[in-house]
Amino acid sequence: MNDRKTQIIKHSVELVKKYGYDSFSYADISKDFGITKATIHHHFPKKDDLGLEICYYIHENMLTAFDKILSENTPAKKKIQEYIALYANMIDEGDKICPIASLQAESNIISEKMKKEVCTIDDLENMFIEKLLHLGIQSKEFTITGNIKYEAILITSALKGALMYARIHGEENYEMISKQLLMRLNI
Repeated sequence: MNDRKTQIIKHSVELVKKYGYDSFSYADISKDFGITKATIHHHFPKKDDLGLEICYYIHENMLTAFDKILSENTPAKKKIQEYIALYANMIDEGDKICPIASLQAESNIISEKMKKEVCTIDDLENMFIEKLLHLGIQSKEFTITGNIKYEAILITSALKGALMYARIHGEENYEMISKQLLMRLNI
């Protein structure tokens, strides 16, 4: 992928995190980069084309982050804390939320292709958390009383919600919600 195209995708992910998918336009990107809208249209004829590339980019980054966490020779407790830190980094970036949560919130306006890719990313994230929960149960680090699949969905949903909540009520709330999640696992 050429540098300009990659720059546009990366910048668009940041716009999704900060404003949402529907709240930015090619004119915004054009202004931010000092390029013409025609240049953007050259790479992404329709906004949906850009939206799909945003999803693919997020998917690849998640795979990389999750593979890194899984490959480390650390206890499951440490792995889940590293996962939680991925979300905390969005707070450190300044008033941003999970880009997938942003796209989920806009499911009524994104294309069916984008919805399908968002679901694929959701599944990837939930399966990753399920793996961590299974590792923690096997090593007797975690205690889970319910269904692991839904516990994983609860964790991802709570962290995404905590980011949104922290936007209004302060980042310390994200920290406290994270601690509550860890206590649910008896960590």
